[in-house]
Amino acid sequence: MPEPEGAQVFMFTFPREEDLEALVDIIRPLRIQQVIANFPHLRHVLQEAAVYGNKASYYDGPGAIPDDKIDEISSKLWMGKCRWLYYGCVYGDEAFRNAQLNNIKKAFFKIPGAKFFLPEDSPEYSYLRSRVNIYCGRPDLRELEYAPLPLISLPGL
Repeated sequence: MPEPEGAQVFMFTFPREEDLEALVDIIRPLRIQQVIANFPHLRHVLQEAAVYGNKASYYDGPGAIPDDKIDEISSKLWMGKCRWLYYGCVYGDEAFRNAQLNNIKKAFFKIPGAKFFLPEDSPEYSYLRSRVNIYCGRPDLRELEYAPLPLISLPGL
């Protein structure tokens, strides 16, 4: 892709587990129509929580984190209580970006409780801010910070 005239990274949050079906139904036509110009990045809030801690820092019980604990965990994150997060970016000149973003907002705000964030709305070390580099074609190794090490185990190393 040629370097765009500009880019605006953004994030939406959605409050309920059952919002996933509506999200997929909204994202699909936006992607096909190229309103969403890149791969949709939809994450569960527990993936987001993993950026800021590990399972033991949120829940020390056996097995999977219980459903009722997920709201408690997400309410402590900077974006507040939610179950799904969508990261995206619009490209082009300012007027085009604003038009695309308005189309995306109109679609996503059909889901009750949806919230919209820009990188400047988030803490300096947020995952949203690291997406700015990724969406703008600049390498960012942030995601490796919470990958288990060693990533590869070779004999003799």
